[in-house]
Amino acid sequence: MATAPLFGDPAANAPVWGKYAVLLGSLTATVPAAGAAFTLNDGSTVTTEWDPVGALTDDAFDDGAESIESSDHTAAGFGVYATTYRNAKETRTFTVKEKTLITLGIRYDTSGVTDTTGTLSGTLKRRDPSEKFKVAFHRQTKNGSKIERYITQNYATIDSISPAFSNDESTLSVTVTIVPNANDELYDYYLGASS
Repeated sequence: MATAPLFGDPAANAPVWGKYAVLLGSLTATVPAAGAAFTLNDGSTVTTEWDPVGALTDDAFDDGAESIESSDHTAAGFGVYATTYRNAKETRTFTVKEKTLITLGIRYDTSGVTDTTGTLSGTLKRRDPSEKFKVAFHRQTKNGSKIERYITQNYATIDSISPAFSNDESTLSVTVTIVPNANDELYDYYLGASS
């Protein structure tokens, strides 16, 4: 039986990422097998598969944060004898640079907006905060030989949106809440070679 190296093996197990993508999909979007490519939409406003949000800021997206409420239960003479937990959730944040129909649709209901070869025009409406979608966080090494993906098992909702303007550019930071399925599964996960 082979043993793990005492000091680790960063060349094999700590890849340096160079390309990042966040994709939004419908609840029926096809989850690609292992390192296979995503099935992308044709650019129309009807989302059935996956839509990339485009270029991200240098910090791209975070690795997620878990929050959970805990309650200590005490009794006289015993102190804390039990702790219960509830309302666990995971959130992830990404920041987009491009303004497209897809990214505008994160902040607004864009059903009244048309995209004619990069020209957006129409009416922006208030978005539905209960809208559910799949989200995929994808990163790969610069040469594309290794990838890592987190794709929601169930669905995500938008937790918060923070538009910003600095250095002569607009950005949009989006925090999504990842909702597990009935088996507490959060993601389809893959780390390995791209196919």
